[in-house]
Amino acid sequence: MDPDYLSYRVNSTFNIACASKAFDDAKELETFLKLSQKPSLDFSSSSTMRRVKEVFDTCESTHSACMSHPASVLPTRVLQVGTLQQPFLRLYTSQPGETGAYMTLSYCWGGSQEFTTTLDTLAQRSTAIQEDDVPLTIQDAVLVTRHLGCPYLWVDALCILQDCEKDKHREIAHMGSIYKNSTLTIAATNAKNVKEGFLKNIPASTIFHVPHQLGDTFSAIQLSYKLQSPVRYHAKPLNKRAWALQEALLSPRVLSYGNTDIIWRCQSEGLVKSLNGYGTCQPLPSGIFKNHPAKENESRESLVKRASLWNSIVQDYTGRGLSFTSDRMNAISGIASELSSYWKDVYIAGMWKTTAVQNLAWTGWQPHEWPWWAYFASEDRPASVGARLRGPSWSWGSWSGQVNYARISVSQAELVDYQVHLLNSETPFLDVSEGTLHMRGIFLSLVQFNRVMPRWRRYYDEPGRKDSDERSKYLILGWSDNAVVGLILERLPEDGDRDTLRRIGLWVEYQYIPNFTPLRRMIRDEGLNKEDFTLV
Repeated sequence: MDPDYLSYRVNSTFNIACASKAFDDAKELETFLKLSQKPSLDFSSSSTMRRVKEVFDTCESTHSACMSHPASVLPTRVLQVGTLQQPFLRLYTSQPGETGAYMTLSYCWGGSQEFTTTLDTLAQRSTAIQEDDVPLTIQDAVLVTRHLGCPYLWVDALCILQDCEKDKHREIAHMGSIYKNSTLTIAATNAKNVKEGFLKNIPASTIFHVPHQLGDTFSAIQLSYKLQSPVRYHAKPLNKRAWALQEALLSPRVLSYGNTDIIWRCQSEGLVKSLNGYGTCQPLPSGIFKNHPAKENESRESLVKRASLWNSIVQDYTGRGLSFTSDRMNAISGIASELSSYWKDVYIAGMWKTTAVQNLAWTGWQPHEWPWWAYFASEDRPASVGARLRGPSWSWGSWSGQVNYARISVSQAELVDYQVHLLNSETPFLDVSEGTLHMRGIFLSLVQFNRVMPRWRRYYDEPGRKDSDERSKYLILGWSDNAVVGLILERLPEDGDRDTLRRIGLWVEYQYIPNFTPLRRMIRDEGLNKEDFTLV
């Protein structure tokens, strides 16, 4: 007999699904309900730790894409955690080129840290660290590391000298490789701050019992409901943190501790596994270095995919929070550093030399803040919440809010040359003070715009900004099947050179005509030629 299903909505966030069916024995009932493992109520219990260790060992021994490679070079400093039988904790400074297995911690600081490593405390931390003095999230990570049999753990607050700018710049520049070369990253996904910890009991409200009868025997099956919210992943505290994006994307394995479940993710075919028997879950971001397009191919199609990937990363990253706006370019530097090696491309203040035109098509306007009919109205759009920061006008790094991108599949503008001034010459993927792009492209006048693109819209970078007819120029970046995209530029008022421009916004004309025939015809018929200009 087919089961009768009943679905109960507890509220707008939770659903409970139940089934009614006659069973001959307890085994058949258990199989039907897929309760091969009893959900753990305690993340720190020995049974939960054994389950985590089993998954970890299986990954290391049987997953071809994840099997251990030759030991990685240790970071400058790591926490030495001892073993379950002989636990101890101290800061260990590695020798140049020393190798070993280590794990990393991804967590929310939750404000200024009271327990860190500084120049004054380095010697003391290197001798011994009292575990009771360490914030709870780090204590929990140390315990997980011991259970998994790994000797070292890397935690930024303790492994980077927090009062030494030289040390911070050097270590931040290597954070990408630190996470990429770690054995596993422990993610305290649901902890709002370092004092909260993540090895908790599951709240009793998520556990319930279903009574049943087998012949003359009555019993109850323990069940748990799972979250159904589509925004669950990004709603978790850690996933709102900008630094955590590169930690998740670069790590070969992630063990994520949430409020009601533990999620495992590794590189084996994008495997995402719930360790607590809750079924499917919202996956963590997939790794970006496995089977990625354009690794060996420089075709236009593959470059468009590469640009789209980077633009998606930036869009996600800029929607997350930073404690310090000065870290705007720093917290994504690890991803940029690894992709630079992977793509054999040059990173230029938040974009790439090969796909510069596509990467320039950003805007601070957020589409979800407008009603659906706004997409079809010919109106200018102010930028959403945000402000100008230090840096060149053409870089999204000079804007403090989240950015979105207009898609470009056919480029019209060209990057000829560039210069950037790094705040630190030894860290090419960190912050820049200023930068110049030497470009070539076609400009349109307002008269030409209105003739072939009457419904074009302007997205200004700053609220209240308007372009001036006397100083403004409208550059065509390129187009896709349904839109033409360009930059709104203006001449510098203090500069007599009419070829030096700065960005003030993005313009888009939505036309559902493949390859935008009217514009191409106008460029051909009116003999519009590309001009050289400088963008600052």
